Amino acid sequence: MNERVIKQGNEWVWQGSFATKDVPKAAGFRSDPNRKVWWTKFADIAAKLVNYAEGETKAELEAHLNHKEVSIQASKATDAQIEV
Repeated sequence: MNERVIKQGNEWVWQGSFATKDVPKAAGFRSDPNRKVWWTKFADIAAKLVNYAEGETKAELEAHLNHKEVSIQASKATDAQIEV
């Protein structure tokens, strides 16, 4: 089975064999023993496994990472144009 991250509804789900369970676990995914999947509702967590995503899922995670980086850079601004 190819390991990958997919989006199902509002959840990010890891698809992989039991032998690969440490990958999503280390990223912060939660285990659902009833469904036998590792999942998260948080894009920040899913984005840690962006290299395992494909197509639209990968594009969504990459967009999330880019937005996050822009926000971080903006927060490091050393000046601002503010009228007091």
